[in-house]
Amino acid sequence: MSGVYIFGFDIGCLHEHRLEIIGAPITSANKRKRPLATIQTISGQNKRFASLGRESGKAIKSLIKKHQMTTETNQPIVHIRKIELDFNGETIILTYNPDKESELVKLDAIVRACDESLLARDGYR
Repeated sequence: MSGVYIFGFDIGCLHEHRLEIIGAPITSANKRKRPLATIQTISGQNKRFASLGRESGKAIKSLIKKHQMTTETNQPIVHIRKIELDFNGETIILTYNPDKESELVKLDAIVRACDESLLARDGYR
């Protein structure tokens, strides 16, 4: 076998297996969770929507990679920002924050462009 080994694990195979698990279709409902309509408290409903938001964000990110909406370096070029849901006549908006890495890449590009155009450094600090 070839590839990078850390602590005896083949990281490439582990990463591929993880992506397969994330991208696997959900075949059955979680039996431990009660139906949303039976949850009486607002905080309980908010926790359920937050959980849905986290899981849907992961699933959509894996779909973006699966459909090759990425750059040559496998960085996504499509980003999820919001999902709007309707529950009992109320609008629930799941807002996704951009990745910190992509924000740092954008900031680095701005700094690099300023450096290349010979702008004074004090102007953009």
